[in-house]
Amino acid sequence: MSLFLTIVRLVAVSGTCILPAAYGQTDIRVAIPFAFHVNDKDFPSGEYLVKASPGQSMLLLRNSNYSRAQFIMTNAAQSPDPVEQPKFLFQRYGTEYFLSTVWLPGGYAGRQVPPTRRQMELARKSAAPESTIVVAELARKKP
Repeated sequence: MSLFLTIVRLVAVSGTCILPAAYGQTDIRVAIPFAFHVNDKDFPSGEYLVKASPGQSMLLLRNSNYSRAQFIMTNAAQSPDPVEQPKFLFQRYGTEYFLSTVWLPGGYAGRQVPPTRRQMELARKSAAPESTIVVAELARKKP
């Protein structure tokens, strides 16, 4: 009986933890016209879907044909102005692009991707990076 009650409690607690995370989730579709890096992974240019929630530190990035996906740990970012459309900010060093920030629509919140070792190494060796913004759109929910 004790094991049964423990399992019931775990299910109840995990359900209350999962539901708030799913609520308010934003699905963003973006066409990225260049190859880029996230963490230590390389991604080709193409269409991507990003699942994000303003209060969550994890993003899910996956390409449109589901052959490539990556969970990304992020930090909170604040915009001085309200974000109307989702945007992806990339830092470019030479010919290499690194995903830096994902701005979520409908508020001031964004998610910042911590720089990788490679990115920090390039930053030490070169001048300030160029910033490139790719404007995205909200993905349509399937009926």
